This record gives sequence, C-alpha cells and structure tokens, in this order.
Amino acid sequence: MNAIKDIPAVGSIMNHGAIPTLFEDDHMKITYLDGDGDFCMVTFVGVGLGQGGVDIQNEEFKKLDPNLGPQIFVFDKNRSWGNAIDFEKMASVIAPISENRRVITMGLSMGGFLAVVASKYLSPEACIAFVPQYSMHPQIMPGERRWAAYARNITKWSIPSLEGYFGQETQFYVFFTADPMERQHLVKFPDQDNIQTYMVRTNGHNVGQAMKDAGILYPTIEACMKLAQPGEMPFSFEKSGHIHVI
Repeated sequence: MNAIKDIPAVGSIMNHGAIPTLFEDDHMKITYLDGDGDFCMVTFVGVGLGQGGVDIQNEEFKKLDPNLGPQIFVFDKNRSWGNAIDFEKMASVIAPISENRRVITMGLSMGGFLAVVASKYLSPEACIAFVPQYSMHPQIMPGERRWAAYARNITKWSIPSLEGYFGQETQFYVFFTADPMERQHLVKFPDQDNIQTYMVRTNGHNVGQAMKDAGILYPTIEACMKLAQPGEMPFSFEKSGHIHVI
C-alpha cells in the first residue's frame, strides 16, 4: 500500500459494528474484543484507507491469538495525532480490563505514534510501533506532507512530537521501511537501551504488509509481547549502528 497523500478530510466511516464499543465521544472511540489470557493488547488505529474520497478506519491486527488476552482498539476520530484525545479518560476506560494483565500498546503509522504517547498513561511492558511518525508538526518535520489534509486541521499542538515519551519502564519496538521519508522519522528516534529499532528492506509506508508477506508479522508481535531481545526475534538481521536491518 502506498502512503496516503492529501486525501480530503471529509469524515470517516467506523467499519466495526460487530465489535462492542466501550466508549465514544466526538474525538475518540474505544472498542473491545474479549480474551482470557494474561495480556491486554491496546491497539491504536491509523488514519484509515481512502476509498472514493471517504476514509475508513477499522480495527487493525485483529488476527492476534485471542488466547493471549483481550484486545482494545482506540480510534483518534479526528486524525489529530493525539492532540484531540483525552488520554487520562482513555486510561480510565481501559483500567478495568487491563488490571492484573500485562499491558502492551501497539499501532501502525499514526497508530504507532499514539501507542508511544499512550505508554506514558498506561505504563505498558512493551510498545510496538510500525512506521510511526516522530512528529507531524510542520516546524519539526517540514518535509512531511503525506497527511497534510489532517495535520493542517490541528490548531493546538499539545503533542508536537514523541520527545519525552520513551519512559524507561517500557520496552519499545519500532519498525520502519527503507523509504527515504520514513528514514527522516527514524533518525529522530532516540538511541536508548529500551528502544529496539528495526528497518525492513522495502520501500513505501506499509511495513506491516511487508512483514505479513514475509510471514513474520504476527510471530514478531508475539515475540515483542514477550519482551524478546534482538537475537530472539523470528527473523535474521544485520546491525547498522543501533538499527537492526531486516
């Protein structure tokens, strides 16, 4: 899938009627799939797919083994990169489900950005972020125009970037492609002992599809949930500085 470029922000369709809703307001929607395991996976949904000028946001990574535990899906309905979301409210809604479980946050693209931000409020054991943006603020990432139709509507930047959101109590796993635009975000991620950074040798934005095609997407997610070290991942890699190249 190619990156979405300047799709008109004309509203959205929440395509998940069969999945129960825990909470919804004008800015955020939280849905829920039950599970009996020890984990609580909190997945943040990306901007969605553009179809005929209408954007469809849908729950992602639903094929995760339900025996691992419940899955919670958080929608930023305004595509605000968290600037319109009440994260404390989000945490309070999730708390009865996440209590006494191993919390993991995860997301793709904008969802990956939100998964990192939410780690400050949910204190997860791990955060798994696929091609997350480091920032959408025009002064921090002036070359990032792929989602300008949404970013230009952000009038209050309470979260201008991911600076300060990489708490030491969480193990972060971030996955990028070799696309030049993705590299501009990748280089801004800090080099910390609790951040594992991976780059898949493919272009474009959708690293999740590339990993799925290689048969390693869900095995990688489960490895991250178990706090795997690089040598325990279900793929081989080469090391380039602090980046693991798949």
